[in-house]
Amino acid sequence: MLASDLFVALRRVAKEFNLSFPMTSVQQFAQRFSNDLTAIREAGFEITINELRSRGRTYDVRRAQ
Repeated sequence: MLASDLFVALRRVAKEFNLSFPMTSVQQFAQRFSNDLTAIREAGFEITINELRSRGRTYDVRRAQ
Protein backbone atom coordinates (compact mmCIF):
# COMPACT_ATOMS: atom_id res chain seq x y z
CA MET A 1 0.00 0.00 0.00
CA LEU A 2 1.31 3.44 -0.86
CA ALA A 3 1.32 6.14 1.81
CA SER A 4 -1.15 8.09 -0.32
CA ASP A 5 -3.58 5.15 -0.32
CA LEU A 6 -3.32 4.79 3.46
CA PHE A 7 -3.73 8.54 3.94
CA VAL A 8 -6.91 8.61 1.87
CA ALA A 9 -8.33 5.55 3.64
CA LEU A 10 -7.62 6.91 7.12
CA ARG A 11 -9.02 10.32 6.24
CA ARG A 12 -12.19 8.64 4.95
CA VAL A 13 -12.55 6.53 8.12
CA ALA A 14 -12.02 9.59 10.31
CA LYS A 15 -14.69 11.50 8.43
CA GLU A 16 -17.15 8.60 8.47
CA PHE A 17 -16.77 8.05 12.22
CA ASN A 18 -16.43 11.74 13.10
CA LEU A 19 -12.85 11.30 14.34
CA SER A 20 -10.07 13.83 14.40
CA PHE A 21 -7.47 13.44 11.65
CA PRO A 22 -5.28 16.55 11.80
CA MET A 23 -2.96 15.78 8.88
CA THR A 24 -3.75 17.72 5.74
CA SER A 25 -1.36 16.30 3.16
CA VAL A 26 0.12 12.98 2.07
CA GLN A 27 3.62 14.36 2.61
CA GLN A 28 2.83 15.30 6.19
CA PHE A 29 1.26 11.90 6.82
CA ALA A 30 4.16 9.99 5.22
CA GLN A 31 6.73 11.85 7.32
CA ARG A 32 4.76 11.28 10.52
CA PHE A 33 4.20 7.62 9.65
CA SER A 34 7.90 7.14 8.95
CA ASN A 35 8.89 8.87 12.20
CA ASP A 36 6.46 6.74 14.24
CA LEU A 37 7.26 3.28 12.82
CA THR A 38 8.76 2.11 16.12
CA ALA A 39 5.69 3.13 18.10
CA ILE A 40 3.37 1.52 15.53
CA ARG A 41 5.33 -1.73 15.72
CA GLU A 42 5.28 -1.61 19.53
CA ALA A 43 1.49 -1.26 19.31
CA GLY A 44 1.35 -4.70 17.69
CA PHE A 45 1.68 -4.12 13.96
CA GLU A 46 4.13 -5.70 11.55
CA ILE A 47 5.32 -3.26 8.89
CA THR A 48 7.37 -4.22 5.86
CA ILE A 49 8.80 -1.41 3.75
CA ASN A 50 9.42 -2.09 0.07
CA GLU A 51 11.60 0.40 -1.79
CA LEU A 52 10.36 1.09 -5.31
CA ARG A 53 12.59 1.97 -8.22
CA SER A 54 10.64 5.17 -8.74
CA ARG A 55 11.63 7.05 -5.55
CA GLY A 56 8.72 5.69 -3.56
CA ARG A 57 7.94 3.05 -1.02
CA THR A 58 5.08 0.71 -0.34
CA TYR A 59 4.12 -0.44 3.11
CA ASP A 60 2.68 -3.80 4.09
CA VAL A 61 0.93 -3.31 7.42
CA ARG A 62 -0.45 -6.29 9.30
CA ARG A 63 -1.71 -6.81 12.81
CA ALA A 64 0.86 -8.98 14.63
CA GLN A 65 -0.41 -12.43 15.52
